[in-house]
Amino acid sequence: MNRRSHLLSSNGFTLVEIIASITILGIVVAILLPIFPQIIGWTSSADNQLRGSNLLDQAAFDIKNSNILSTLDQSNDCPNMSNPINLSDTFTYMDNYYPVISLCKETGTNLYQTHIEIYDEENKMLSDTYIYLNGDRND
Repeated sequence: MNRRSHLLSSNGFTLVEIIASITILGIVVAILLPIFPQIIGWTSSADNQLRGSNLLDQAAFDIKNSNILSTLDQSNDCPNMSNPINLSDTFTYMDNYYPVISLCKETGTNLYQTHIEIYDEENKMLSDTYIYLNGDRND
């Protein structure tokens, strides 16, 4: 008998306490729920920027080690770099990322002023940089 009276008088949660807890939990979830898609968007954006940055390095390396610099038209005007060269057929990286490259040879040197832009398959620019490339392939 003693055991039965202990079971009936045990201190548990009442229905009101459970409903109040669920209500508070629901409010907290409703406040935090809109944040998750934004965090996922930030992660995706950061991933694309990192991928674009890495591909810039790869594109500069590939241009330097190819014969593209030696076959360029030497009449490109450096101040405006108005003749971009789309090398999407020559260089395509991972999942259809491609560089658009503008370059020209500096007068009196063997340096090429280079602007590299990395685009994704949706033609969205992920990253760009301006660098100088040495025209000597053995440097």
